Amino acid sequence: MLTDAFHKRYPHRFFFGDGFQNEIRRLLSQAGQIIAQDLFPLIPIKDKLYQDAHDKLSREYGIGVLGEGKTYEEICLRLIFEAYDLWNNRHGDHDYFCKMRIGLIELLFRGAEEYLRKEHKSNDLGILTSILSKRTKPKSKCAAEKALESYMEAVNELNLRFREANMPFSYHNGYIQLVEDELTQKEVEEPFWNLVSDAKWENVDYEMKEAIDRRDAGKEDAITFALKALESAIKIISEDNSWTTGREKGASNYLENLVSEKNGRFVDVWEAEAMKYLFTTLRNPRSHGSGSSRRPETHDQQRAWAIESCMSWIKSLIKRK
Repeated sequence: MLTDAFHKRYPHRFFFGDGFQNEIRRLLSQAGQIIAQDLFPLIPIKDKLYQDAHDKLSREYGIGVLGEGKTYEEICLRLIFEAYDLWNNRHGDHDYFCKMRIGLIELLFRGAEEYLRKEHKSNDLGILTSILSKRTKPKSKCAAEKALESYMEAVNELNLRFREANMPFSYHNGYIQLVEDELTQKEVEEPFWNLVSDAKWENVDYEMKEAIDRRDAGKEDAITFALKALESAIKIISEDNSWTTGREKGASNYLENLVSEKNGRFVDVWEAEAMKYLFTTLRNPRSHGSGSSRRPETHDQQRAWAIESCMSWIKSLIKRK
C-alpha cells in the first residue's frame, strides 16, 4: 500500500541542504522525546504503531530495515536521535537524512491520531471531540481522554519546536506541511485545521491538504482543490440543515440554499456573491478543457491567496453552525 510520506511530497525542495545545523539536531531530539515521553506512554498499542510507521516508511524508501535495534520502538527512536555522520553512507546527504526522520515523526504522530480517532468513535464520548478540536479542555476522567489530551499537548509542542528551530513546518491532522506565512498560519490555518478535524469534514480536510501539496509543488491545480474543499463544506452545511433538494447541479445552487431567505439567510447576499465569483473566475476555467484558448496560469502568491481565501470562508461557515 502506498503511503503519503513527507519526502515524497517535497522531492525537489532542499530544506536541509546547508548542513546539519544545531537547531535541526536539537529539533529532532526534542521530537523524539515528545514521542517517547509524552505521546506514546498512554497508548496501549504503541508497539504496533512503531512497527506500522517503520514498515510504511521503509517501503517508501525501498529499505528493509531503517536502522538498528531489538524492537521497532528502539529502531525508530534510535533513528530519530541518531547524530548525522558525513562518512556514513546510510545517512546520505543532509536533506535525505533529515527528511527521513521528519517523515518518521510524521507517521508516528499520524498513527497515534488514527488510533485516538478510533477510540473516540468506539467509546462515543462527545467530550473527546471537543478536546480534539481544542474548543474546550475539561479535566480528564478516563484513560482515553488522558491519552487524547497528551496527544494535543504533543502536537502543540511539536509545532512550537518547529518555530523555535526556524523550520517552516507545521503538523496538523496527520501531516507535516510547509508553512508559507507565520501570521496566516496562526490566524487562518491553525483554526481551520482544528475545525475540520471532525470526521464530518473529512473530504474538506483531504481536499485542502491536496491543495497545499500542489501549491508547494508549484502546480496550477492547487486552486482547483482549494475550491473543491470550499464546495464540500458548502454541500455538507446544506445537507446538514436539510436544505438540499437534489436538484442542485453545482456549487452555485448549493450557495443559493445557504443564502435563501426561506432558510434563514445562513450567509448574506454579498457573501454568496463573493464565493460564487471564486468558483466562476478561478475554478470553472480550470475544470474544463481550454481548447485553443490560453491555459489559465497563476503565480505562487496568487495560488497561496486562493487557498487562504478558501480556508477563511470554510472557517467562517463552520463557525456559524
